[in-house]
Amino acid sequence: MGLIFLRMAFIALKNLFNQKEALLKFAEATLKGWEYASSHKEYTIDLVVEKMKEAHLPNNHAHQRWMLDKVLELMSPGNKNVKKGQLLDADYYRALDIVKATLKSDYDKSDLMLENFYKPLIK
Repeated sequence: MGLIFLRMAFIALKNLFNQKEALLKFAEATLKGWEYASSHKEYTIDLVVEKMKEAHLPNNHAHQRWMLDKVLELMSPGNKNVKKGQLLDADYYRALDIVKATLKSDYDKSDLMLENFYKPLIK
């Protein structure tokens, strides 16, 4: 699932860079949402489980708690010299290697170069 999401993000977002103000607001709102989820874990998990039940998807609180903890862990910059929401070149290229391995050979991989994909919005 993670690789599929990452690949979809590459494809969907590469054409949106001309909308800098909208992207900035989206990025800020997304980070704010994750901060809220981090501060209100039980509410977040209850909400996700409720929505999954409405969609008739299998779910349980323990698994959703584990998933939320893992996402929050991955979003944390840890001891890296980077602010939350920013991307290090090395991290981008590590993820790109994974994505490239899943692409068809005729896909134009130049679209995925860092300078074509990532433009820092958050100061």
